[in-house]
Amino acid sequence: MDEHLLNIYGITIKDVAIAVKKDNVEITGGELKTPEENILIRARNKNYEGVEFEEVVIKALPNGNIIRLKDVAVITDGWIDQPAEQFVNGVPSVIVKVSYTIHEDLKSIAEKVKAYVADFEKSHPQLTTQITRDSSKV
Repeated sequence: MDEHLLNIYGITIKDVAIAVKKDNVEITGGELKTPEENILIRARNKNYEGVEFEEVVIKALPNGNIIRLKDVAVITDGWIDQPAEQFVNGVPSVIVKVSYTIHEDLKSIAEKVKAYVADFEKSHPQLTTQITRDSSKV
């Protein structure tokens, strides 16, 4: 991030983070029911590669010019140097969250996740897996 350019345009790091977060979404918006069909509404604008983030609008200036992420930052694909650390019971961990929509079968998804975890444990005996929250159980 070029702090000098951010200052020139009156943009903060928080402004950049908010713009990227708002632009990078994949959410369910509900359902539109008609006599002929039910239409699921979904916003799919999820970015995964650096080039996809370049066009994110950070700020529109009074003169009509638009400041995009690529104008104030160098965007590269890669891993961060120090990833955020996650712990479960004091042990370094990887957290995987599985989500579903209201129209998907939660019980079926839970069964598939459990089967995947069992297969993963068999092929990676040096690792320990733990399901910490299962919404399919009341």
